[in-house]
Amino acid sequence: MTSERDTLIALAEEIGFVFSPLKDAIQNGASVSAFLFELGWHVPDGAVPQPIQDIAAPLNDLLNTLESGTLDESNIGAFLAKIASLTSGIIQIGTKPDGLFPATLDVNEFKNEFPKQLIQYLFVEYLLGVRPQWGSVMKLIGIIRLEEVEEAGLRPAYLKREIAWNDLANFFNQPEQVFTNAYKWGTSDFKTTEFADSLMDVGIAMGLNVRQEGLEDEIFDRLAQGATHPDEVNPWQIFFPIIEDPLSNPAFEVGIGIFQLPETATNKPGFAVLPYATAELEEEIALADNLQFVFDIAADLRLGIGITVRPEDAVQILVNIIPSGTGEAPPSSLRLKLGLKYENPDGPTVLLGKSDGSRLEIQSFAIKGGGTVVTDGSHEVLAEAELKGGKLAIKAGEGDSFLKSILGENGIEGNFDLTLGWSSKLGVYFQGSGGLEIALPTHISLGPIEIQGLTIGVLPQAGQIPIALGADIKGSLGPMTAVVQGIGFRMVLSFPDDHDGNMGPVQFSPEFKWPSGVGLSIDGGGFVGGGFLKLEPEKGEYAGGLELEFQGTIALKAIGVLNTIMPDGSDGFSLLIIITAEFTPIQLGFGFTLNGVGGLLGVNRTMELEVLRLGVYDGSLNSILFPRDVVANASRIINDVQRIFPPSDGQFVFGPMAKLGWGTPTLISLELGLVIELPDPVRIAILGVMRLNLPTEQLSIVYIQINFLATIDFDKKLFTLDATLINSRILTFTLTGDMAIRLSWGDDANFLFTIGGFHPAYKPPPLGLPSLKRLALVIFSGNPDVRAEAYFALTSNTVQFGAKLSLQASAGPARVHGYLSLDALIQFNPFYFLVEFGAMLAVSIFGEDLLSVQVSMSLEGPAPWHAWGKAKVSISFFFFSVSVTVSFDVTFGADKKKIAPPVEVFQPLVEALRQQGNWEAQSLPGTRIMVSLREIPKVEQGDDLILHPSGLIQVSQKVVPLYFEINKFGENVPKEGQNYFEIESLKIGDETFQTDKLKEQFAPAQFRKMTDAEKLSKKSFEKFKSGVKVKGSDKLEASYVAAMEAAYELSYVPDRRAIITFLLIESLIDIFLKNSAVAKSDLAYEPNRPSVLDAPTVKVGTEPFVIANADTLTMHHNDLVFETEAEADVAYQQMVFENPSLISKLAVMPKFQLN
Repeated sequence: MTSERDTLIALAEEIGFVFSPLKDAIQNGASVSAFLFELGWHVPDGAVPQPIQDIAAPLNDLLNTLESGTLDESNIGAFLAKIASLTSGIIQIGTKPDGLFPATLDVNEFKNEFPKQLIQYLFVEYLLGVRPQWGSVMKLIGIIRLEEVEEAGLRPAYLKREIAWNDLANFFNQPEQVFTNAYKWGTSDFKTTEFADSLMDVGIAMGLNVRQEGLEDEIFDRLAQGATHPDEVNPWQIFFPIIEDPLSNPAFEVGIGIFQLPETATNKPGFAVLPYATAELEEEIALADNLQFVFDIAADLRLGIGITVRPEDAVQILVNIIPSGTGEAPPSSLRLKLGLKYENPDGPTVLLGKSDGSRLEIQSFAIKGGGTVVTDGSHEVLAEAELKGGKLAIKAGEGDSFLKSILGENGIEGNFDLTLGWSSKLGVYFQGSGGLEIALPTHISLGPIEIQGLTIGVLPQAGQIPIALGADIKGSLGPMTAVVQGIGFRMVLSFPDDHDGNMGPVQFSPEFKWPSGVGLSIDGGGFVGGGFLKLEPEKGEYAGGLELEFQGTIALKAIGVLNTIMPDGSDGFSLLIIITAEFTPIQLGFGFTLNGVGGLLGVNRTMELEVLRLGVYDGSLNSILFPRDVVANASRIINDVQRIFPPSDGQFVFGPMAKLGWGTPTLISLELGLVIELPDPVRIAILGVMRLNLPTEQLSIVYIQINFLATIDFDKKLFTLDATLINSRILTFTLTGDMAIRLSWGDDANFLFTIGGFHPAYKPPPLGLPSLKRLALVIFSGNPDVRAEAYFALTSNTVQFGAKLSLQASAGPARVHGYLSLDALIQFNPFYFLVEFGAMLAVSIFGEDLLSVQVSMSLEGPAPWHAWGKAKVSISFFFFSVSVTVSFDVTFGADKKKIAPPVEVFQPLVEALRQQGNWEAQSLPGTRIMVSLREIPKVEQGDDLILHPSGLIQVSQKVVPLYFEINKFGENVPKEGQNYFEIESLKIGDETFQTDKLKEQFAPAQFRKMTDAEKLSKKSFEKFKSGVKVKGSDKLEASYVAAMEAAYELSYVPDRRAIITFLLIESLIDIFLKNSAVAKSDLAYEPNRPSVLDAPTVKVGTEPFVIANADTLTMHHNDLVFETEAEADVAYQQMVFENPSLISKLAVMPKFQLN
C-alpha cells in the first residue's frame, strides 16, 4: 500500500510542477502581456483580462503546498483538490462576460481557444523542458505537435503547442495514422525538417552525441537520384551513435544515420536509415573474480548498408550503396560474438605440475558463440572454445646435473594458443600456434662454419605430427658471410584410415627440411651490401633479393620469384626476375643523363593490367622501377610483383627499364619501364615515375612527382593512360590530381581525355576508369582548410571544364564554410552546352546555420536559350528565423527545333549507298587465299570493285540508322514517310542474294528526341544497323584465271660459313617452334583450323537492353529484348503512348540488372 501511495504522491507532484511557469507569467501586467503574445494574443500591459488575474490565488495556493515539501499521505487528497480547482479556474475563463476582455482580442475566439491552449502549452513545455526523454519521444511519434502559425487578423504569429490526446490512444492501434497526421506522411508536403528536428531531440534527450554531417558524395548521389527538385535536397544526415569510445585506438563508434529522401517522379518523400560502424570493440564485463562476460563486435560497412522507408513502397534494404570501383571491393559485414571467459587475475592457472617446476598452465579459457552477417549472403554461425597463454615447461630436478646440462639451467618451455571451433561454413576447425618448439643454443664452430643453434619442433597439423630438427648455420668466407636458418630434416607421422602404414597403423615418412631463409652480406673488395632468400617449399615458392654497391658509384639490385606449383595446384614452373643498376650519371647531351638501366623477365607469367593500374595510385610501381632498400622492404616488394605478374602457363613478360635525369645535380628524374606480354594476349605497358626538385633535392621548394602508366591491349583494342600526382607541393601548398586517357578502336570505338575528372552531370562510358581526383591546390590544410580545384575533359562528343574554390574554418562550436564553383559542358553533336555557377557562404554554431547566402545560376542553349537560378539569404538566431529567396527562370531566342521545316532523308541515304567508298569486297571468313594480291592502281580499277573469287561484297553507310524508327534528323524533322528505312534485298545482275546486317556507330541524339538530362546520361554513340553483306558467293562468277610468266634470278654465295650447332632444351624448342614464322603461316594454320562442324567460338556479345517491370525488376515480356538502349527507348515510348498507365510501371535497363 505504501508503494501505491508513494507513486500517487510522485505523480501529483509532477502535475503540480506543470503549472509552475504560470507564477512568473502572471506576476504583473508586462509579464502577462509577453506571455499572451507568445501564445498568439495581443494584450496591452495595462489591459490584462481579469479572469486571468483570478487564477493567481489558486495557483499560489497550489505551488506553496508543493514547494513546502510537506506533501504526504495525509494531505494528498487536499492537494489533488487544489489541482482540480486551478484547472477548473482556467477552463472557466471561457465562460466570463465579454466585457472583462480588452478590445485587442477577438473575444469569442479567445474564450473558446485560450483555456485549452493554456493547458496544452503548460504540459508541452513541461514534457519537453523538464522530462525531455518522454517529451521528445511523444513529439517524434506525433503525439506532441509544434506548428508555426502565421499572423492573421488580430493575432500575431506564434508557435502552436498541442498534445493530440485522441491520437495517444490510437497510437497503439494505428500508429501509422498518428504519424501521418503529425508529419503529413504520404504527401509531397512531408515535414522532413520537423521530423529531423524531432529525431535529434530524442537523441539529445537520451544523452547521445547526436550530430549532423554531410553524406559521402557517392551515397548522396545514390539516395538523391531522381529528385524532383535536386537543388533542395538536404545533403546532411543525422548521426545517432549507439556505442562509442572516442578514446580507444582506433576510435570505435556504432550507430545509425537518418537521411531525408527527396520526392521523385514516382515516390513521395521519405527517409533512409543508414547503419554505420568503425573499427572493432571487444569488452569484458566482470561477473566474478575469475569470470567475465565477453562482448566482441566488428563491423565493416565500407560500401554502405541502408534501409529506405517511403509511403508507397515496402521497406527496402539497400546493400553496397557505394559502387565498387575498379577491382572487386569487399562486401559489408557485421560480426558478433558473446561468451564467458575464465582468467585468473593473479597469474596463469596451473593445470598439471607445480608453478616453479615442470608444468602445464594456461592464461585464460573462453567459450564463445555468435555469427557474421554479410551483404553478399555468405552468413555464418559459429561456436568456439579458445585457450590462450598455454605453456608446457620441462625442468630438471634438484641436483640432476646431467639433465641440467642437457636442458639448461632454466629448462625448456613451449608456448601455444589453441582454438577449437565449429562454423556453418567451415565445419570443425582448429586455429592457433599449437605445438611445441624448442630452441637450443649450441655455438659449435667447425672451421669457417658455426652451428649457432638447433630447433626441435613438434607441430601437429591436419591429422599429421611432423617432428622437425633444424639448424641455424653461419658461414664466413673472406668478406662474405651467409646465414642459413632452419635447414635439417623432419619425420612426419600420419595415421592412414585403413591402418596400412609402414609402421602398422602409423605411416612414418622422413623428409629433407628446407631452410626457412638464407641471408648474405658482403663487405670487402669495394662491395657493400647483402641479400636474402625466402624459401617456402610447401607452397612451391622461392623468392629473393640482392642489393650491392661498389665504391659508392654503382648500385646493383635484383628481385627474383620462382614458383614450382601453379595456381591450379599442378606442377610447373614460373619465374620472374627484375634487375636494375644505378651508377654515376652518364652525359647524353643537352643536359640529359643516363642514371641507371634495368630489365624485367617473366617466364610463364602474365601481366594484370588492373592491378598495375592501381599501382599508379598506391605506390606499387616503386616495387618494379628501381626499388629502394630491397632487403628492408623485401616482403612488400615481393608481394607487389606477385600481384602484378602472377603465374600463367604459356605467357611471357619482358622489357627494359631506364632511369634518366636532367641537370647537374639532377633536377628532373624519370624512371621508365617498357613491359611486353606475349603471345596471347599481346599487351604493352609503359610505366614510369617522374620527379622534379627545385632548386635542389636537398633544398626542395617545388617537388612534383607523377606516377603514370600507359597500356595497349591488342586483344581488347584499347589504349589507356593513367597518371596521378604523389606527395607533390609548391612551397607548403599540396598538389593533388589525376589524369586519364582512353582510346578504344574496336567495335565500340570511343575516346576520352581528362585531367581532374568530369562534369557532375556527365556519365562516362564504361572504360575501366578509376575514381578521379580533381586537380587541386591545397592552400591551407586542416583548420582553416582552403583548396582550389579544377578539371578539364574531352570526349568523342563533349568538352568539359570547371573550377571550384572551397573554404572551411572553425573555432570551438562556430564554423564558417563556403564555396565558389563553375561547371561547363559543351556537346558537339547535336550542339548543346550547359554552364552552371554556384556560390555559398554560411556561418553556423553547434551545427545550426546562423547566416547563409547561396547563389546558383545556369544557362543552356542554344536556340532557345534557357537561363535559371536563385539566390537565398537565411538568418537564424535562437527562435528567430528569416529566409529570403529570389529566383528566375527565363527562356528567350527562337526555337530552331520548332521552326525548322521537314528535311529530306531518303535522297542522302540513296546517295550514300551509291558511293563506291561505302562498298567493300572482303575475304570469306575462315578461308585462306594463300596468295598475296598486289595493289591495283586506281587507273586500272576505275569504278569497279576488285573481288577475290572466294570473297564477299558488303555495303554500309553512316547517314541514318536502318531498321530503326527516327523522329529527327540532325536538328530537323524528317519528311513524312521518311522515318524508317530497311534494305529488303541485294541483287547483283539478275541474282538476288541472302544478306546479313552490318552495324556502324551512330549518335542516338541525332535521330531521336531526347531531354538534356538524357543526352548527358545515355551513351553518346551506339551501334545501329547500317547496311548488309552477302552471305555466300556461290552465285558470283569471275573470269577465267589469267596465266602469266614468272621469272626469277639465281645467285650463289661465294663464301661458305662455318656451321655451328646450338643445343636447346626440349621445352625451349617447343616454345620457339610454336611462335616461328612457319608455324604462324596460313598453310601451317590450315590443317589445324577448327572444323565447320565444331561448336561455334564463344564470344562476348554486346550488352542487351530490356523493358522490365520497375517494381520487381523482371522482364515485362520475353520479346522485349533490344540490342541498343535507343531501340529499347523507342519501344518503351510506344508502349506508354498506347497505355499511359505504364509510365511508372516500366523501365529500360541492361539485362544483367534483372532479378
